[in-house]
Amino acid sequence: MALWKGSREVARTLTDGQGGFRFTGDSSSEATALLVRRIGFRPTSISLGAERTALSVTLEPVVTALPEVVTTAARRACPNRDEPEARRLWHAMSEHYATHLHNDDILADGIGRGGEVTALEVGDVDEDRFRPGGFAMVGAQRASLFQSIARDGYAHRLKPGDDLIGEYFYWRYARLDRELEEHFVESDFARNHSLGLWRTDDGSVTITFCGRDHSRPYLEGTLLISRDTALVRARWKYRTPSPHEDAGAEVSFVSPPRRASIWLLVPLRSVFWRRLGGSDKLYVQTAPVYREWKIGPDVAR
Repeated sequence: MALWKGSREVARTLTDGQGGFRFTGDSSSEATALLVRRIGFRPTSISLGAERTALSVTLEPVVTALPEVVTTAARRACPNRDEPEARRLWHAMSEHYATHLHNDDILADGIGRGGEVTALEVGDVDEDRFRPGGFAMVGAQRASLFQSIARDGYAHRLKPGDDLIGEYFYWRYARLDRELEEHFVESDFARNHSLGLWRTDDGSVTITFCGRDHSRPYLEGTLLISRDTALVRARWKYRTPSPHEDAGAEVSFVSPPRRASIWLLVPLRSVFWRRLGGSDKLYVQTAPVYREWKIGPDVAR
């Protein structure tokens, strides 16, 4: 259990044996959202109003491994007939969000885990094994990555020795789960993709997206939209020419505060993976959970 105020985590606790939990008045007085997580269940984020009352939270079990969920969504997303209703919903969602300048610095603090995993372990987000960590990027580099999407598509072919830190192998991917998450609510995203629609019984709607230009690396996946037209979660696969690394990602976002007219798209947790170069059984994966974000001039310096 974690309380959030805007883009910052302000308190955290565990449930007791019966699933009960409590936060003190000091820690919860200014919180705007409650995040509930448990291994084997889908994380749930709940917006908090001014009144502090008892809450009953029911989590949805995750009955399939994450890679299977994403792959299934991707197969159904492409080919994709562009639907006017889906495009109207995307515009209604995107109009809520304020975006930052592409050349703003970005700084994040949280916990996470990265390394090599088997295909069956892709999507494993056991936070008991996570360690404190952080992430920073200066604005000039961030701006160049946005420009790379327009120039090269959603992945850039690497030559041997291009990636000195070993994060990528054949391709460098546009990290929409991390430093480029605002792309989902920007007009370039809508222009680059055809948009379809799925409806669910709980009132939420899923937009399917499929890249229009298949001559360059493109995306296919889904955007989960809440009843109040907030972006809850994005899932996607990267589609590239050979060699294909079976790369993909998922990112969940902090719920916007109630009655707020302008929202910020703040990543809450994400998983990114790609198949290990030269292997058909091992993957490289990173799985951070973010506690605080800072975006603006010189925050990463």
